[in-house]
Amino acid sequence: MPPQRSPMPRLLVLQSLWAMQRLSASEDPPVEAMVARVQAAGFDGVGLRCMERGFVAQVAPELQARGLAWQAQCLPRCAAEMAPLLDLAAEFGAVQVNVIARLPPAPPSIQAAIIGGWIEDAAARGLPLLVETHRASATNTLDDTVALLDALPGLRLTADLSHPIVAHGAKLPLAPDVAAMLDRVIACAASLHLRIGTSEQVQVAPGWPQHAAWREAFAGWWRRILARRSGDAPMVVLVELGPPPFAITNADGGELSDRWADALYLRDLIRTLWQLEQEITA
Repeated sequence: MPPQRSPMPRLLVLQSLWAMQRLSASEDPPVEAMVARVQAAGFDGVGLRCMERGFVAQVAPELQARGLAWQAQCLPRCAAEMAPLLDLAAEFGAVQVNVIARLPPAPPSIQAAIIGGWIEDAAARGLPLLVETHRASATNTLDDTVALLDALPGLRLTADLSHPIVAHGAKLPLAPDVAAMLDRVIACAASLHLRIGTSEQVQVAPGWPQHAAWREAFAGWWRRILARRSGDAPMVVLVELGPPPFAITNADGGELSDRWADALYLRDLIRTLWQLEQEITA
């Protein structure tokens, strides 16, 4: 008999619940309606801000009842803030914890010690914890992120590559030093947040022709991260197109593009890239 292949890891494409806000000029619908819309669009779950017990306790049971997964979005500002957030994520069944480490400025060794403690605490609760590349955090720039990776070997990242691209004002083709640092991020990334940025803007309409070069660059970076998947854990990908001021607006305050249509575009793009990688390794 031919040897059996290991089962392919599963792709979970989630939609940020924060990104469901202000999708139209009308008042936001109830959270339950947002979740229903996410499910009807074929997403596998949501990214859910995990900072307040009341909110998580309201939304998580709705997700569980619908068979939807959720990624816990945590924004701790000090070491002590993390434990109760991990308790929340564990109690209500998050698939993983994503951290924007908004720690005070400190040498990488100090930040690494704090984050390393969080990772151990999350593992004790059966949760994988990843640190997101994000401005105004311990991973503010590629330099900061590389320094943190050097100080904390084995750190796994959630790659939101729009942030370092904007933080560096990076141009295409990338300068060698920027490309080398981005390679380090890609090598340590185990999850993705999807948003296409440019050297000047953190979030642009992904399907517009003037953004084609950046779309192709991001798709290439994302595909490299998808190709590095390993083990049986799902690959979690979050579509995260934020409301204004993330979304660019006109003089009347209206968004320049249809943010929901853009989210569906990114949903389809990442599934296409995943399928291409599956076919290569099949």
